[in-house]
Amino acid sequence: MMERVNLARLKECMRRAMRGELLKIGFLGGSITQGSNASRPRYTYAYRVFSWWKENFPDAEFHYIKGGIGGTSSHYGVARAVSDLLMYQPDFVVVDFSVNDEAEIFFKETFVRPLGCMP
Repeated sequence: MMERVNLARLKECMRRAMRGELLKIGFLGGSITQGSNASRPRYTYAYRVFSWWKENFPDAEFHYIKGGIGGTSSHYGVARAVSDLLMYQPDFVVVDFSVNDEAEIFFKETFVRPLGCMP
């Protein structure tokens, strides 16, 4: 069964951008979000997504919220979500964690659905 996705909030961000309003584009993650191994800061995925917004909505004003810190797991990401991202009240957010989440017992209990618990 295909899951239905509600895109209303994303569409509203795009409408606001078309009207030339201010939008805050935020990113939270580990080293990939930080830009690890990118040859230049402008080649990081986060800055490329931010640039897409700027290029496609040239009349809007954008603020870039960069919350990438290398070596962080999703647990640490949750702990710093408010101070590194949410306190700036972003309009559009990309979250990228998993590279540093190890297959230990805690993660298995958190991410793997127990048998017999199907929806």
